[in-house]
Amino acid sequence: MWNKNDIKFFRTVLLEWFDTNKRDFPWRKEGVSNYELIFSEILLQRTKAETVAKYYDTFFKKFPNWEKLILATDKELEKIFRPLGLHTQRVGRIRKIIEEYKLKNGILPRNKDELQESSFASLYISNAYELFVIKNKAALLDVNMSRVLSRFFYPKDYKDVRNDKLIQELAHNVINVKACKEINWAILDFAALVCKAQKPKCSECKLSSKCCFFELTNKIEDLSEEPQLNINYDSEIPMNPEKPFKVVSLFSGCGGMDLGFEGDFIVHKDSVNERLNPDFVIERLDNDFVRLKPTNFQTVFANDILHEARNAWVNYFKKRNYSSEVYHVDSIVDLVKMHKDGYKVFPDIVDIVTGGFPCQDFSIAGKRNGFNSHKDHAGKIIRDEIPSLETRGQLYMWMKEVVELTKPKIFIAENVKGLVNLSNVKEIIQRDFLGVPLLGRALRYKSSLVPRCGLSTSIPNAIAA
Repeated sequence: MWNKNDIKFFRTVLLEWFDTNKRDFPWRKEGVSNYELIFSEILLQRTKAETVAKYYDTFFKKFPNWEKLILATDKELEKIFRPLGLHTQRVGRIRKIIEEYKLKNGILPRNKDELQESSFASLYISNAYELFVIKNKAALLDVNMSRVLSRFFYPKDYKDVRNDKLIQELAHNVINVKACKEINWAILDFAALVCKAQKPKCSECKLSSKCCFFELTNKIEDLSEEPQLNINYDSEIPMNPEKPFKVVSLFSGCGGMDLGFEGDFIVHKDSVNERLNPDFVIERLDNDFVRLKPTNFQTVFANDILHEARNAWVNYFKKRNYSSEVYHVDSIVDLVKMHKDGYKVFPDIVDIVTGGFPCQDFSIAGKRNGFNSHKDHAGKIIRDEIPSLETRGQLYMWMKEVVELTKPKIFIAENVKGLVNLSNVKEIIQRDFLGVPLLGRALRYKSSLVPRCGLSTSIPNAIAA
C-alpha cells in the first residue's frame, strides 16, 4: 500500500536530520538499565520529554531499583509524581507492575506473547518495552509520531492511534530497519522541533518536497492562522481568576451554550426577561440591543465531531484569549475511552458539565429512531455491527460517563422537545441519569422548557439539570 521510495526517502532524510539535531536525554544514553528504561517510558506518557528529563534524577535517586520501588507507599508515589501530573494514573499503573513483578518473582516478560499478557500491554508502553528490553523492532507510536506520519504520507483527521490500524501498519513499515531505535527517536524529535502540532515549521522541513500535508496546505503563511485539528491533551489551559467556575462543554457545536454561560455578549433586549433577571444587562446600545454582563464561568473544555463547528468556536473565542486547544474534535466515546485508559483528557477541576447531546434521533424533524439510531458516535452510517451504546441515539450515556469521571457540582443536559413525547425515551434517560452521584447525593432530574427558565425565546427545549 505504501510507496517504498517515499518510505526510504522519509527514513534517509530524518536520520540525517537526527544526526545533527537529536535531543539529549538520560534514558537514551548507553548502559541504561531495563528498570530505568521501563519507568522512563511510564514517566513519558502524556508528558513532554524535556519535563521528564528535569525530573529524571529526582525519581531514580529516590527509587534506584525494584527493591526500593516495591517498598514505596501510594502516598509516596503520588507525592513524587504530582509535579508531572496524572499522578493517580501513574501510581495505579506502577502498582500493577509492582504486583505482577512480585507475583512472578522478578521475572519480566521475555517475549511478545508474555508481554501481551502483562501490565505493559497498552500500545505505547508495550512497543517501548519490546523495542528497548526485548530488542525487537517496534514503533514508539503516540500522537506525535502519528502526526508526522499522517502529514507526510496521507493527511487525514487524527484519531486515537490505538484504534487506527492504518497508522500502526504504516509506523511498522517505517521503523522496520536496522536503525530502528534511531528512526523512532528521529521521528519523535522531529515532531517536537519541526512538525509541531501548532504552527509546524514547514519552511524549515527537509521532508517538504514530498510531504502531502505541505502540498495540500500550499500557502505556508496560512498555517499559523488556521486552527489545527489535532489535539494535544497535555496542554494546560490558562485559568482566569475572575471566572472561578470551570465548565466542561460537550457536544459544543459553535459554542452557543458556552457563550450563554460566559456572558458578555450583545443580544436584542427582547431576548432577556428583565423582570426575572434585572441585573443581566450592563449596557444599552442602539436599535434596542443590550450587552449582558460577564459571568463567573470559564469554559475549560469543549468538544464536537464537526471541524467546521470547531473552527467557528475557535475563531470567536480566540477574541476572548482562549486557546484553540480547549476544543477537541473527537467523539465523546473516544474521549471517555482515552480518559479511562489513563490519558489526561478531561480537566482535574470541573464545576459544571453541560451538553446538548445529539437530537436528530428524537426530533420531530428527523426519523425519530430514538435509541436505535442508524448512525454511530462519529456521525457515520452504521454498516457493521457496533455496541448499541456507541450509536448516536445513546450518546447521552457517554455524557453521563463524563459526569461520573469529572464529578462536577451540577450538570445540564439539553435536547429537543421531541425527546419528551417519544415513547418512553424521557423515562429511560431520566432513570439512567438518576444514578449519577454528585457530591455524595443522587442527582434530581427535572424537565423544563426554555421559556420557563427566564429566557424570552419561542424555541422549546427539554433541559435536565
